[in-house]
Amino acid sequence: ALNAKTSVAVDATKVTAISGALADVTAAIITPATKVTTAANVAVTIKGELTAANVTELEAIATATTGKVTATIADTAFNLKAIDLEASTDAITIKVTNDYSLTGTAAADLKALDANTSVVVDAKAVTLISGTAADVTDVTAVLSAKGIAKAANVAVEVTGGNISAYEANQIAKLTTGS
Repeated sequence: ALNAKTSVAVDATKVTAISGALADVTAAIITPATKVTTAANVAVTIKGELTAANVTELEAIATATTGKVTATIADTAFNLKAIDLEASTDAITIKVTNDYSLTGTAAADLKALDANTSVVVDAKAVTLISGTAADVTDVTAVLSAKGIAKAANVAVEVTGGNISAYEANQIAKLTTGS
């Protein structure tokens, strides 16, 4: 790291973008002992695929800059649903892996993930989406807006309560599966 080679604070305020592995970016803009001074709006690209275990660091980086943060993170929707990024303009590629539980991937979790990124949430590995009729219908609307990509044959399970004819029709458009 550059700051280890000098006793003077490193001034990188003219730098418009930082790119590197999560540990290196964290060291550059978060960790007090190794932090360099950057512009408030520095853009950040994190190389490599992150998991839910990296959410805290990713959120810290997103909070540290008003610039666009670009990264890829992959895990189950349940594990990733806690992501709370400062700006939905960040380009966080979210790859939802299949949740092999009997309840599948919650529609509410998919909606929450979609709200945290400006790019399409990749849920093509998901085999079962479950939730209330309202949540599943909302996911259908997000799919229509191209906010979530899913497999054509994803199964859908509606839990609890009544379902209207409108909701049934919207949900039927969601899948060629069961």
